[in-house]
Amino acid sequence: MKRFLSVGIAFVVAANICMAQSRPASSSASTSMPASSPVKTKIIPGPDTTRITSPLRPDGTVDYVAALNAEASKGVTKDNNAAVILLDVLGPDFLPEDVRQKVYKVLDFTPNPKTPVFDDTLADFPIYAHLYARPWQAKDNPDAVEWLKDNTKALDLIVEASKRPKWYVPLVCKNEKIGLIGAESPNMKKYRDAVRTLAMRANLAIAEGRTEDAWANIQAIYRLATLIGQDGTFVGRLAGAITSSKIADQVACNLAISGKLDAKTALAMLVQIQGFGTSPSIIPAIDYSERYGLLDFICKISVMPPKLL
Repeated sequence: MKRFLSVGIAFVVAANICMAQSRPASSSASTSMPASSPVKTKIIPGPDTTRITSPLRPDGTVDYVAALNAEASKGVTKDNNAAVILLDVLGPDFLPEDVRQKVYKVLDFTPNPKTPVFDDTLADFPIYAHLYARPWQAKDNPDAVEWLKDNTKALDLIVEASKRPKWYVPLVCKNEKIGLIGAESPNMKKYRDAVRTLAMRANLAIAEGRTEDAWANIQAIYRLATLIGQDGTFVGRLAGAITSSKIADQVACNLAISGKLDAKTALAMLVQIQGFGTSPSIIPAIDYSERYGLLDFICKISVMPPKLL
């Protein structure tokens, strides 16, 4: 899945640029330039044109991919990056095949064949959708119970990943000529299915009166929402962080109205939930990665050879 909504806008802008560049020169300029020659306009990096001025590529255009990665990777190490665990437990399909090895190299990551991989077999079955939303009984859904048992180790690893303070998956382009709008994103559906499965496990625990187990899974979902909220892309924030936050809120409400909490415990949980902060906003993603994606595309158009326009 492509990361950027601005692709469509970029093509409209590019079309206008191309038409402007291929338009015949005016009569006043006809003596100095053939009518068929496109007019090239050099975009000089600056706050009013490219917004940022570094780093630069060899052709003089801003390297937006490097700029976004530099910002997103601040303070990130192999030991504090939750993505390193999720890359393992969610399996190779969590990343598009054409950029997978590049991401692994940047993160100095090697898949561990002994790591239990999350099985999302039942995640898309409509008959199990209600299990993510409300408490349910094991006797009514034996297949789901077995599926959860099979996924226990993988889900426990996801809970452990949620305890790390950082989230960073580098932006990687499968084709450098395309630039930022061609960057590939992690498979957020795979991540979302894992979060929903944690919610399913929490709802079962609520029904069985295992409030501590339910609360542990709810906290993990809140922490994951906060972590994915560090992602700089629109897709990451919307499909990952904001969706996770809403799922956590729903399951937390299930626990609150279950009648299995005393007042002191309920109040303590509420304080902890408030400590996770508000749901991550998509505004920073639009202001940076979406904006940069469009600017990058325009800058690349500006340095293309005339014959390609």
